[in-house]
Amino acid sequence: MTLTIDPDSTLGTLVNEVPARAGVFEEYGIDFCCGGSRTLRAASEAAGVSLPAVVQALEEAGSVGAGAAAEPQVAQSGWAAMEIGALAGHIIDVHHTYLKRAFPRIAELADKVVNAHGENHPEVLEVRSVFTHLREELEEHLQREERALFPWIQQLAAAVTVEDIGVAGVEGPISCMYSEHDDAAVALGTLRSLTRDFSPPADACPTFIAFYGALREMEADIHLHIHKENNLLFGKVLAREQRLVDAAEAAGTPSLQT
Repeated sequence: MTLTIDPDSTLGTLVNEVPARAGVFEEYGIDFCCGGSRTLRAASEAAGVSLPAVVQALEEAGSVGAGAAAEPQVAQSGWAAMEIGALAGHIIDVHHTYLKRAFPRIAELADKVVNAHGENHPEVLEVRSVFTHLREELEEHLQREERALFPWIQQLAAAVTVEDIGVAGVEGPISCMYSEHDDAAVALGTLRSLTRDFSPPADACPTFIAFYGALREMEADIHLHIHKENNLLFGKVLAREQRLVDAAEAAGTPSLQT
């Protein structure tokens, strides 16, 4: 097999090119969402995995396959080429909708597992606690995006001149989103550690197995969700805003209020 992937390509670029590669990174424990600016070479070394093996797996991933559980299989890579308004809408429709549906189900499974197995497996109490905190933080995060940031992105997408957006300076809110994404990634890492990579114990009942499976599915979806924002949407948004500001300055238009 001829390997064509450049080991010095960034993780974010590789997933944007072929979304199925997200599944490979999940398998090898490589952070492609919050760590999307790292090169494949550096990330493989940090994860302690074989670079040639990862490259071959990425080559074999193809253009359709792994990704978020909620990701539509039709034109799966289309989001990489979307303009900012469409991409923001896609993230809400796919990932926000998925989490709003998944959170109550996972919470119900967590309660059942704690009640049935908490005495013999006390770690599930901490698993439930970490999940509950993650849920609370992400629900607030989704609300901030839907009520403030994403409507502003839609306005920016439709803007013809800088006057159409009125206020510049989306970099601050986006920085907050980056920080909250980092916190979510830490929580997901804790869940993976507590559950031994989402591996149920030998005496696990079907509900226990379903609980860990749901957590694994949630992790994959959140990883791709964060990737789309950190490594695609936010960069496009900042570039779009800067183009409008530059055009206004070139035309002698007064600077935007910040």
